[in-house]
Amino acid sequence: MTLIKSSPTQLILWSWQRQEDLSYINKNTLIAPLVGTISVRGNNLQVFPRSNHLTLKVSSKIIPVIRLEINPRFSVADETFEKIILHILALTVPFKSDTIQIDFDATVSQRSFYKKLLNQLRCVLPNIKLSITALASWCLNDIWIENLPIDYAVPMLYNLGEDSKQVKRLFLNKKQWKACKCYGYIGLHQKDLFVKIPKGWTAFIFNDEPWTPEAYNYLRRRL
Repeated sequence: MTLIKSSPTQLILWSWQRQEDLSYINKNTLIAPLVGTISVRGNNLQVFPRSNHLTLKVSSKIIPVIRLEINPRFSVADETFEKIILHILALTVPFKSDTIQIDFDATVSQRSFYKKLLNQLRCVLPNIKLSITALASWCLNDIWIENLPIDYAVPMLYNLGEDSKQVKRLFLNKKQWKACKCYGYIGLHQKDLFVKIPKGWTAFIFNDEPWTPEAYNYLRRRL
């Protein structure tokens, strides 16, 4: 009888806006660096490419992350919308990655805007996987992201505020997400690995401080 082995956990490190040396990372660990922030207030658009040096191995696999900060008090004109798309492409395409990730906060009134934006990205990048970061609630109960043209969403189980204990308890009880787009993915903080990640899942790990070999090796042991 042949035993079927379960897939190992896929580890991905988020690397935010800071100088970072990740040249020691194992080849099986992916890196998701913030490569730029696009800030929009009405039709005032500003682009902030990553300004801190990131040291990687040549062989490192990258998922470029774009942070979108769209002020919900203002509508976005079509011309500005097209500029957002062009800047996302300019910041991510040079990495030649098969996946890009969009990080954003969305009020209820902004949901149609982000759906339109992701639809446009899907049209111009038909062969690229689209990923987003997500509030845990978007994967547990308010599952509006199910209709988004994305390959997957990464629910963030950290910085949960007053609902932290309740949200964590919900996940620990079910060990599953209600939204299919979140299935098999989880986002945790390096200092709050409160749950054993199911085999075969992909874990994105955030760190407020620069990654170190000690923190990385500790993380691998825990996983």
